[in-house]
Parts: sequence; structure tokens; C-alpha cells
Amino acid sequence: MNIGAMKYFLWAGIALLLQLLIFRHLRLLGSEPDVVLVFLLYVMANSDRTTSIYIAAFTGFILDIFLDLWGINLIAKVATAFLAYHFIPKIVETKLLVSQIFLIILLTALFHNLIFVGIAFFVQSRLDLLFWNYLIGNAIFTSVIGSFTYLFKST
Repeated sequence: MNIGAMKYFLWAGIALLLQLLIFRHLRLLGSEPDVVLVFLLYVMANSDRTTSIYIAAFTGFILDIFLDLWGINLIAKVATAFLAYHFIPKIVETKLLVSQIFLIILLTALFHNLIFVGIAFFVQSRLDLLFWNYLIGNAIFTSVIGSFTYLFKST
């Protein structure tokens, strides 16, 4: 494993800690942001597909361990990394506007949340989950957090 991938794994651990300790408890109208997904989008924009899928599997697996979701995050994050990799623009190639970043994160978060909710309803793991609140609310909240992160990173 190369040094770049090891750095991503260390940053993934930090993103997981932020998600589990802070952002999981930060709720707005019942929605919570997915900081790990924002980090995965950053990894997809800066590395190769294999590293992105490994990081997605690692973060999804760790989230499932702590949130007791039995592989739902693992499948949703790996599927998102696998299918959305070619649609994420490379940060080195272009300088995007904040509105473009918001839209990219929103569409990716909607795709991720649709996979998550579909698997959850299929295995009847979280029947108390509000469909629209999780699908739309979390995607918008994740997009806002990701856009602010991009805004502060680019200055």
C-alpha cells in the first residue's frame, strides 16, 4: 500500500470520528449530514477508483459496526463509489463554483441515500426510518456541509 492510500485511511478515521461523535448528533428537522460521504467524494476526486472503493468499504464497515446497521452503509457507500466515480470531476482539472459542488454532492447523496433506504426497507432493518426525511433531508444537509467545506478549503 502506498503512502497516499495510507493518508486517506488516516483521514477516513478522522472523518469517521467526526461523523460518530459530532455530526450524528447535529440534527436539523430530523436530518443529519453524512460527512463520511463528503470525504468519499473528496477521495473520488483525488485518487484512483480502487482506492476510492477501499476507502468506501472501510468507512462503511466501521459505520455499520458502530451504528448496528448490518452492512447497509457498507453496500451503499461501495456502490456509490463504484458507480459515481466517473461522474465526479477531478479537482486538479477544474475549479468549480460552490453551486456546482452543491449540485454534485446533492445528486450523489440522493443516489447514496436511495440505495441505503432501498436496502433498509428490503431487509426491514429500520422500519422507523422516515423515507423522505432521510432521502431528501439528509442529502440537502450533506450538500450544505460539503459546500461549506469546499468553500473554506478553496480560500
